[in-house]
Amino acid sequence: MEVKNTKVNDGLRAEPENGDFSVPLWLTSGHGALRSLVDPDVFQERMDKECAKSERERTPLSLALIGVEDFPMVRRANREAQGDEVMRVIASAIAACGSSEAIVARYGDQEFAVVTPGDLKDIRAILSQIRASLAYVKYRRAGYPENIPHMLAVGLSIFPYDAANREELFTLADRRLHASRIYESTRLH
Repeated sequence: MEVKNTKVNDGLRAEPENGDFSVPLWLTSGHGALRSLVDPDVFQERMDKECAKSERERTPLSLALIGVEDFPMVRRANREAQGDEVMRVIASAIAACGSSEAIVARYGDQEFAVVTPGDLKDIRAILSQIRASLAYVKYRRAGYPENIPHMLAVGLSIFPYDAANREELFTLADRRLHASRIYESTRLH
């Protein structure tokens, strides 16, 4: 499989120091660039702080759960290591699109979480950047001339409008992510 990453904002790649992607990848973005890799505990801590700040200042906090819909197909059609390379490229594209305050984390085998202060307009702007950035990410199966299309399913929730606490925020976004997998019109192509 050929992986091309002709343009991903500033071209940064999301790679841990040891190169091991068998464990979840946690990313923090800043000013359109990858600032640092953080572990799950740091991610949880930052989420708690952002939720508390949002509640204290009475400002919205948006969460988007993004599922890479074609990732299982890519892994089945190619070697697992090549599927992981595709995921690294997609992770880099998603992380590069966050604002300076956004937290971008790999949230599962084929999902990412994007958390940012702001309302629906703010998270949609980030999702629009992700969509545009991923338009430049191309990958294909070795020996085949066509690129494998990639689709992203998205579930959104906004604190405090949709949820009273952090757990409800994730639960609702997860439900909406699963619903968007059923209804293609809510996917990012």
